Amino acid sequence: MLKLENICKTYHMKEKEVKVLDNLTYEFKENQVYCIIGKSGAGKTTLIEIMGLLLSFDAGNIIIGEKSVKDLSDNELADLRNKEIGFVFQSFYLNPLMKAYENVMLPMYLDKSLTKEARIKKSYELLELVGLRKRANHFPKELSGGEQQRVAISRSLANDPHIILADEPTGNLDPENTLKILDILKSLSKKGKCVIIVSHDEVVKKYADIVLRLENNSIEEVPE
Repeated sequence: MLKLENICKTYHMKEKEVKVLDNLTYEFKENQVYCIIGKSGAGKTTLIEIMGLLLSFDAGNIIIGEKSVKDLSDNELADLRNKEIGFVFQSFYLNPLMKAYENVMLPMYLDKSLTKEARIKKSYELLELVGLRKRANHFPKELSGGEQQRVAISRSLANDPHIILADEPTGNLDPENTLKILDILKSLSKKGKCVIIVSHDEVVKKYADIVLRLENNSIEEVPE
């Protein structure tokens, strides 16, 4: 599903070099929930941005499906990202001037084959998937934090990606909503998605099929 091959990343800060990832290799598979843990500054955000094709790497390669990203142009990377990867963030990033269903529709505008009616229908279906169909016409300010995150998950599914990358998706939620979000992400993995979560939350680790620790510029599985 998503394979990292000898990924290296170094930040150049004035006269100092900070190596974040060094020959990092790992293969993520479908039908799995992964939780990536690590100390602050270990490079978790850097790693998830690299996996999401938002940040370049210095050496190595990424294989998504059967497609190598190494020699793709910026436009080709953007196209692959839009088709294959859905993002869920801690801060939701919903447009406050758009209703829930309109926020979910946003990524669909990249698919020129969809009519307006088809986009609306699909957005309602995705909101129903997370139990929010009845809240489709509400603005973000009219929704709770947990509901906003569920809208964000619906939006991440707009183009039916195979990979869901979630960066601290429960960081702003209470325990009850945390469990709702994790139940949704778990159910998505059972439908064939590869779900990769970066989190400090112990509850997330319990939901994960595989826990990975990012440490010393590399990654390894944490024994059960």
